[in-house]
Amino acid sequence: MTPITLSKPAFYKGGKGGVTAVVGYESSSNRVARYSFTSPDTGATSVSLTFSSMHYGRGDVRPTSFRFYIGTDANSHVNAGAGYADTGTVNATSYTEFSGTADVMLLPNTKYYLFVFPATTIYGWYNWEGTAAMSTEGGSYSVPTLSASSVEMEKPVTIYTNRNSNSFTHTLTYVFGGASDTIAEGVAGSYEWNPPLDLARQVTNDTYVVGTIYCTTYNGSTKVGDTQSVPITLKVPYDASTKPKVSMSLAPVSSLKAPFNALYIQNLTKLDADLSAEGQYGATILAYETLVGGSEYSGGYLTRTGDVAVTGKAADSRGYVGSTEQTITVIPYGKPAIVPAEGQTDIVCARCDESGKFTDSGTYLRIIAKRIYSPVASNGVQYNFCQLRYRVDDGSWKPLLDGNVAGDEIDTGAIGGVVSLTNASYSIEIGVVDDIGNEASVTKIVPTDKVEFHLRHGGNGAAFGEYAEDENVLSVAKSWELRVKGELSVAGYEISKRNLLETIYPIGSIYMSANNVSPASFFGGTWERIQDRFLLAAGDTYSAGNTGGEATHTLTAAESGCPSHTHTASYSGADFYIRHGTTESTDSVMEGENTTVDKAVGENWANGFSTSGYSHNLDRVNIDGSVSVGESTAANASKAHNNMPPYLVVYVWQRTA
Repeated sequence: MTPITLSKPAFYKGGKGGVTAVVGYESSSNRVARYSFTSPDTGATSVSLTFSSMHYGRGDVRPTSFRFYIGTDANSHVNAGAGYADTGTVNATSYTEFSGTADVMLLPNTKYYLFVFPATTIYGWYNWEGTAAMSTEGGSYSVPTLSASSVEMEKPVTIYTNRNSNSFTHTLTYVFGGASDTIAEGVAGSYEWNPPLDLARQVTNDTYVVGTIYCTTYNGSTKVGDTQSVPITLKVPYDASTKPKVSMSLAPVSSLKAPFNALYIQNLTKLDADLSAEGQYGATILAYETLVGGSEYSGGYLTRTGDVAVTGKAADSRGYVGSTEQTITVIPYGKPAIVPAEGQTDIVCARCDESGKFTDSGTYLRIIAKRIYSPVASNGVQYNFCQLRYRVDDGSWKPLLDGNVAGDEIDTGAIGGVVSLTNASYSIEIGVVDDIGNEASVTKIVPTDKVEFHLRHGGNGAAFGEYAEDENVLSVAKSWELRVKGELSVAGYEISKRNLLETIYPIGSIYMSANNVSPASFFGGTWERIQDRFLLAAGDTYSAGNTGGEATHTLTAAESGCPSHTHTASYSGADFYIRHGTTESTDSVMEGENTTVDKAVGENWANGFSTSGYSHNLDRVNIDGSVSVGESTAANASKAHNNMPPYLVVYVWQRTA
């Protein structure tokens, strides 16, 4: 309750109290007392009134209650009597005390008049005087509250006006950044509001915006008191309406010719993902990202096959991420190849007779092989075909299987006119090429007919097991094994174990192996094993043959950079605090020189170390003087550390003779 200061009363004779009143009392009786006062800053919605020390002209005529009226008209109730409107009633609580309360609407800082007059008809005349006291309660305006201090935009929040009178109505408005608008008018006790999503424009770099809801109170058409407010935090929702709107167009990128340049082909095609995005409600786009099959795409060739999801993402200034997704079909592809036909262990390219029977003396050629390639098919259409072909001695290619011929295996049977000379060998290249342009080939040598020995015409060449084809060359058939008993010299150089040793590992050479077998056992010579040493290349700094280094090393003072030193710490007038259980004792909590306790145990501290409600208190301890930590030696002279780089241990020998 707020006490109100009342002016001294003014008394008025007033009107008749009833028809049975004594004639003439009006000229000699005071019936109405008027006070004035100013309402509080907040206004009021109820008053409490007390009268005391009442004196009457006739002791046997005593009222049991008084009526009172509060208004802004100074003369409205100076003649108050029966039939006059009132604000409330005060009833007798003792011989001279009257009190009561009433609901009333008082505007803030407004001058009002309080009229007090009898509540019942008084027979006879009377005069009265006394003291009055009044206090008010409540405010004339409403202070709003919310069902939640933080809410997502477009989600409901209830605004409670907390009005002090049922006659109050309210206008609710808001301000968020540069946006303001009216929420509702004529609101009684509460209003459910869905904050508009458009308020997200007031926060483009964050997900929350703090604003204010204002409540203006009206009594009828009259504004009551000052407009009141309550803060509220709105969260921008994370959904399709606020995420960036992303657009994406996809296209294959390659150097392939048509129609392959319009297809997504494994390991041949890259992806061009053109992304654009629009930030929602004022947000700006900061970054883009493309995912292929769920992994970040950096622009390389597509390696996944089949239906592959491509996701385009965009991040905005709020940190919200929008995305769009499309599916592309990546067609499997591998370069063409020549492989053995089914049932064969190798590609067959050999001499045969006219019937196709294989024979060393045949003058016909027979090829058995298989092509492998990727058809590059999409929507039931095959785009890639592969030709199986051959050529002789780097001549022109001749087809074995055209690309549009069904089947991938070929057995040519007897091909005439290719290997017609039995005393000559032929180089046959068998290849494949697909429509994309990739090709592969293998080369097979078709040898001459087999003979025991052949001397080239003119005697300038010879061969064993085949015809001699090259001048000044002694050749041995590929199917033969050459064994030489005794010494063998080539171009004047003797081929022997000793000579090989001197050529490959002359004296001073290093031999390394993961096997613990001395090279002397298979090369000969004298070898010395090197153990527990790294090899270092000779140069200007290190000369060949020198040794050095150490597996572990102890740092010297100069190497560590940390010579012997001492540490000294001084304390002067320093305070520190010791926590302990509460007790009535004021004994010192520490012992020793220069140690004093200058606060009683359990005493609270002005600097905020309050112990109220806790089972521990703080003592402040003051220390004067200095403390020497003592001398310490350099931390480098006691232990060695490992000095080895990463290594692989092998066996090493050096040839000495």
